[in-house]
Amino acid sequence: MIENRSMIEVPTVTYEYSAADTVQAGGAISPYVGDTYVAPSVPADNALVYVRNNPVEPIYLDGEIVTGATLPEVVSLQPVPETEYRYAYVNGVPVLVEPAERRVVYVVR
Repeated sequence: MIENRSMIEVPTVTYEYSAADTVQAGGAISPYVGDTYVAPSVPADNALVYVRNNPVEPIYLDGEIVTGATLPEVVSLQPVPETEYRYAYVNGVPVLVEPAERRVVYVVR
């Protein structure tokens, strides 16, 4: 048990961002717009439940699937009812996709 908590030092962590960081390794798009961090929106619970409860045959691609990745045309996208999203199972993981650009908008974990 720690008796005197005022003796504990906690280091300060600072994160820096530069405009050169807008595209990440593997071509993923950065969550920054200018110098502002834009948090990804979480799709409605009903979309996530639907995707989990309606698995489709997975396709396996090289590398880890990340938000912002663009899926190749060989990946079949299935509609998610009552949303603008499509979905697929990539490397065994369900993902929600913006269909016009085929961009992964959410990785369901």
